[in-house]
Amino acid sequence: MARHGEFTVADVEHIGRLWFDSSSEEWVYDGAQSARMKFSSASKGQSLICATYDLPSSGNGKIILRAFSPLSGDRETRTVTARKKLKSDGGQVRVGSTLAGQAYWNGYVRHLTVSPEGMSAAKWKPICDVPDAAPNPLNADALNRSLLAMDG
Repeated sequence: MARHGEFTVADVEHIGRLWFDSSSEEWVYDGAQSARMKFSSASKGQSLICATYDLPSSGNGKIILRAFSPLSGDRETRTVTARKKLKSDGGQVRVGSTLAGQAYWNGYVRHLTVSPEGMSAAKWKPICDVPDAAPNPLNADALNRSLLAMDG
């Protein structure tokens, strides 16, 4: 990565943008509300990153950022209480830059899942345990089947 800047993983219209701020070594989710999480291991090699949001039509919601570095074993989770709601459903998705074509990612994105379903801690743990073999966790029990097959 370049020394300092904003590096966008994905930007989903009306939902939010997931990016890395290399000057502060933080993963950032900007949407109806923002969340930031310090993760200095992101600049040292492959990282797994997950941004989930629960923004119900009434009451408080939450934004959860999770990151894991297979190289160092570092794991971080940050939960932010969200008081703002989404104004509309998702629209266009741009991978590797903002919707406006700025703040380009300087590397590769190996897997990307965009879905209205959240990521529980129970689903996140096996993805971190087997990052190269973990299938799409939103595919009806595919993760459980794959992990069980590896035990045999």
